[in-house]
Amino acid sequence: MLLRITKSAVTVLAVLYSAPVAAWLFFRLWKGEAWPLVGALNAVGVWWFAPLLVLLPVALLVRARQASIMAVLILLAALLLVGPDFTLGLSPAVPADAPRLRVLTYNALISNVAYDAVEAMIREQQPDVIAVQELSHEMAAEISARVGADYPYQLLHPWSDPRGMGIWSRYPIASSTTLTLYDWENWAQYAQLDVGGRAVHFWNLHLWPIGTLDRTIFARNLIRQHEQAEQLGATVAGLEGPVLVAGDLNASPTNRTYALLNRELDDVWRTAAFGPGFTFPAPGTALPGVPPFLRIDYLWTKGPLTALEVRVLDSGAGSDHLPLVGDFALDE
Repeated sequence: MLLRITKSAVTVLAVLYSAPVAAWLFFRLWKGEAWPLVGALNAVGVWWFAPLLVLLPVALLVRARQASIMAVLILLAALLLVGPDFTLGLSPAVPADAPRLRVLTYNALISNVAYDAVEAMIREQQPDVIAVQELSHEMAAEISARVGADYPYQLLHPWSDPRGMGIWSRYPIASSTTLTLYDWENWAQYAQLDVGGRAVHFWNLHLWPIGTLDRTIFARNLIRQHEQAEQLGATVAGLEGPVLVAGDLNASPTNRTYALLNRELDDVWRTAAFGPGFTFPAPGTALPGVPPFLRIDYLWTKGPLTALEVRVLDSGAGSDHLPLVGDFALDE
């Protein structure tokens, strides 16, 4: 009797869980992000599958056949959409003399004044290239004054709002440019780095934020973010040699923006790391007491460039984003 009641309860819970997930997946395929609600649900896509960690083993344990079938079907969707984040990345073998490149990407938060913490983070990580988003005039001046001697090659576009961007490099910058979309100036910075005589195409980007409760503005921001991703994808498609892209996408791996970039670029988290890779919000900042629950900061590659390791740092150094550090080797 107790087992039959338990089976029935598990089946009811499976239906209550599976119905909205199935609806999300259906509208995701049908409408994509043309409907802003689908875009918002995509942003937290990984969390749609979290209940499977409990539901599936319980359904199997009590032999609730219908519940098990529903859970397995959703598991298949989970493996397709977020499974690669949880595939153990193995560092490939590269020649010992292959040039190495360490990159730090960091949304510094425009109001951040924790200059000592930012300096300490840079000195501890010792990156070769620093890509900063939401770069204020004050932060740009402090970073240059404190560590600029180690990074003599700089491409700085600070701003009084989140549009500020900056690149600091140990390697010479042979050429540079920026991309602009509507009033989001310099949302992508390009620097051709000279790494031991080899050209590396480096991009620092900050895509259009979509966080708003206004449906009209949300829809407009989604469209503009998609335009940025398509513009960058078309740009890197024409580049030859190693390409490295760093920055804040303001989008999760289950968003369309990610898929647009993934056509031309490889997400190094999925090749050199393991786990959800959450970078937002940094503990104790945007949402006090809430741990990071979104992956919106990335490193991408294309061409003869091997990702050796990528990791999320455990402190935002005063920002609401956690920094991301990646180690790379230039292939022959």
